[in-house]
Amino acid sequence: MLRLMSAALVLFSLTFVAAQDDEKGPFRSGIPEKGVLAGPFDLFNLNGVGGAGRFHCAVCEFNLKPVVIVFTREPETGKETPLETLLEKLDGLGQKHKNDYLSNIAVYLSPKARTSVSAKDNAKVADGEDVEKAAALLVEEAAGRIELVKRLQPKAEKLKHVVVGIYPVEGPKGYAINPEAETTVLFYRNYRVLKNWAFKPGELTDEKAAEIADSVEKVMQEGKKAGGKKKL
Repeated sequence: MLRLMSAALVLFSLTFVAAQDDEKGPFRSGIPEKGVLAGPFDLFNLNGVGGAGRFHCAVCEFNLKPVVIVFTREPETGKETPLETLLEKLDGLGQKHKNDYLSNIAVYLSPKARTSVSAKDNAKVADGEDVEKAAALLVEEAAGRIELVKRLQPKAEKLKHVVVGIYPVEGPKGYAINPEAETTVLFYRNYRVLKNWAFKPGELTDEKAAEIADSVEKVMQEGKKAGGKKKL
């Protein structure tokens, strides 16, 4: 009898833990699959359409085309390889499916990407409340952006089919980027999300990068087999 009670207790505990896991669900970040893109936003471009060194809306540029957009925070030093692998694979797919209009965007989210427009501190002094403070913040922001761009520019120059840009750390409004996410990948067409992948720091691996690329390739091939008539 005691053994049966013990076994029942263990079974109940396992069931309870499993139920808790189900309630918690998988880690999520970004617009879910079948969701509609939240809208346009301007990146500070480091390469690609619109030209380097200026603000431009890549989402607007690519319009209804199939697009993979990667929102990412800079990985820790020495842990950049999986992200670089992902971007290189997307770059290759961009070349391969150039005639199918596949496009790619990499958005580096960083507090150093903010501008005087987005900085809350500057908003408080915009009316000349403290001109010296406002000027100091502008200089600080500019220096931060220059440092960030200088660090990312070599990475951007290697990519011919991935538009690379920077954006404030919280991500564009409506895109639901989880603050705990290091990398969020959305694959969309006609502004509707087809695939969504989300990773906490350290979760993106070379294998996961390959899986994402394979998934994108599969969808593109399915579209070609359907003669462009298949709804992706």
